[in-house]
Amino acid sequence: MIHEGLSCLHCSDHPCYGKCPKKDSAMCLDENNIVYIAEENCIGCGLCLKACAADTPRINFVKSEDRSGRKARKYDFCRSRPEGPACIRWCPVRCIGLSENSAGDEQDA
Repeated sequence: MIHEGLSCLHCSDHPCYGKCPKKDSAMCLDENNIVYIAEENCIGCGLCLKACAADTPRINFVKSEDRSGRKARKYDFCRSRPEGPACIRWCPVRCIGLSENSAGDEQDA
């Protein structure tokens, strides 16, 4: 069995953000240029899924007051956790971390 975890790539051009009809209320961009979903404002249309090159946002069925019950969810660096991403804390071999550099930035050797 192979487990492949897929996570948001946090693309610099944010195609999911650009396609959301409720941009800035449901699909939001924070001060660190991280896109996150304000679930309470998501209408569950799925346009963010269609725009995502990595196919990482998901539509989940959640209890909601609106008639659709569909809400998009994606990885957002555990914004609601004051101590940071849970994966960093719980990685058993401590191989996950955060860097000041973006994944595509070149590093000096």
